[in-house]
Amino acid sequence: MKRVSHSVPVFVQRRSIVSSVPPVHLIQTRKSITNQVLLEKSYSGVRLKAVVLFRLAKVYLKFFKEGMGSIWTNYKDLRSEVYSRNLFLVVNGLAANDMGTGDARDQKLYLKNSSLPQVVDELATAVSCLENSGSLDLSREQIKISRAQFQTMLRTRGDVFKLPLFALLFGIFEEFSLPLYYIFPGLMPFTCVFPAFMKTYYGRSIKAQRRLAELRKERTFDEIAVQNPFTMTEEELRSVCDLIKVGAPFSSADGLRAQLLQKYKELIVDTHLLLRDGGVDKLDRLEVFFTCLDRGLVDWEQVLYQLKDREKTLYESLDETLMRERLRAHLERFGKHGYNVGLVGLF
Repeated sequence: MKRVSHSVPVFVQRRSIVSSVPPVHLIQTRKSITNQVLLEKSYSGVRLKAVVLFRLAKVYLKFFKEGMGSIWTNYKDLRSEVYSRNLFLVVNGLAANDMGTGDARDQKLYLKNSSLPQVVDELATAVSCLENSGSLDLSREQIKISRAQFQTMLRTRGDVFKLPLFALLFGIFEEFSLPLYYIFPGLMPFTCVFPAFMKTYYGRSIKAQRRLAELRKERTFDEIAVQNPFTMTEEELRSVCDLIKVGAPFSSADGLRAQLLQKYKELIVDTHLLLRDGGVDKLDRLEVFFTCLDRGLVDWEQVLYQLKDREKTLYESLDETLMRERLRAHLERFGKHGYNVGLVGLF
């Protein structure tokens, strides 16, 4: 594979983070498809409905194929450009087993899919230590991994295992597999979450947001924001975890606290990398939406209302300005004033 430069892998320069989120921008409404068909030919009655349904099915197929292709492409890129290299993630003596000599040979933290939790732990430690010492900057000299790489690793880790079964069912039943995915949304890889299925795929998140609103309504912003996984009540803990899809419904409280702590570490790293790699203004509409979603900053009542809109798709209905403002405010507060994972879901 050709390199664009000697210092930065092709993956970093070429890949788009949008490829690790559902291609919601491909969706069209039935009304828009009908208008397109009528512009081409003056169909009517049953024939018009048949043509529209056929075009609609093609849109669904394109969406799922794009989603499946993104998983495989991202996985191959990670293997060839990241996991296969001895890519040192951090410098300045903060890597695992580093003797602090400054010699790159002492830095032992490599990127491997199986060691992703360790990578997150080490990166979060690096960010926190550098920030506490006042030496954290926005260069790539301290932490060499890009946000695109980091998010692609996080989003690909579960999808790779879901892809074979999903692809098999989709290959056999094609558009007739949609009812199956609606009933069992957990079968869908993240990049294949169809907008119409968000209500079931994020069912726990929607209910959790309503519960959190009740649990938090008598408390101040600061009282909520300083909560960490070990000071939250079990009811709030489970609601926060459900909101951002951490853990399973029947996980123990201790297990959820550990998983939420790991999620907080991911957010520590992602927040730094996001700001370092250009900030909120560099994110496109889809990435802003899913970045907000990952932090519990999406108003699900509004999204559910938008999903019912027959005039516009979800992609067209998203209030990009509001999401950017909400995300900027969250990032400015994150890790400041003693604020912790309690910030999740606060907007």
